[in-house]
Amino acid sequence: MNIDQVASLLGRISYVDNRVVTDEAVAAWFSVIGDVPYDLAAKAYELHFRESTDYLMPGHVLDIARRLHKERQREQVKTVQRSSDEIRAAALERKAADAGTVVATPDQAERYGKGLLDAVMAAVAKAPRMKNGMLPKGAGVAAAERALKAYRELHGPAPVVDQHGMRCGNPQCMCTHQAPCSGGWIAVDESDPAAAVAPCPICKPRVDTILTNAKGDRRLALALVREQGKDKEDKADKW
Repeated sequence: MNIDQVASLLGRISYVDNRVVTDEAVAAWFSVIGDVPYDLAAKAYELHFRESTDYLMPGHVLDIARRLHKERQREQVKTVQRSSDEIRAAALERKAADAGTVVATPDQAERYGKGLLDAVMAAVAKAPRMKNGMLPKGAGVAAAERALKAYRELHGPAPVVDQHGMRCGNPQCMCTHQAPCSGGWIAVDESDPAAAVAPCPICKPRVDTILTNAKGDRRLALALVREQGKDKEDKADKW
């Protein structure tokens, strides 16, 4: 605000509490709240008189203005996040449509892959064998191909995986990402919403550190995970 806006604000305040506005008072208020945008200061004084009967001081305006500013920032982040999610979802849907398949979460894609593998393995196991128990040459491949074809006809082609929904795995993720992020993952190329995702540089390194420090030792990994706040082994197994 400039000093004229501070004078205008104090004039509005005086209509409510009948204070005397002098040039000295305007200068004093300006030295304290001069860096607050006028619209926030005006909203702050209105909220103060709605919520409190205390005599309004510059500190009240500052505290409420900071609160309003943080609320606006949160709403802006949510708006950007929603826009990014909508763009990504549309791009993935187009990519899936071109491939004749659907968009799936990582868990759904994993179930599809497991089902496909089970079908192939079952078909190969049932294929007729020779007296020595061996499969005739090419019989296993033929059985697998038939199983693949049948599975895809029943369940459709392999889905397009939306990796943006993958969790970073950090049980104490406290990220405040400037860029839209989903569970610790951010797009590699924001211009291509269907592109792969990369681990968030803020929270993901802590997860990588845990896995690196464990050096393949499952018991050590569980201990390190518990130190991060997870005390249930079934959840830690997902690491």
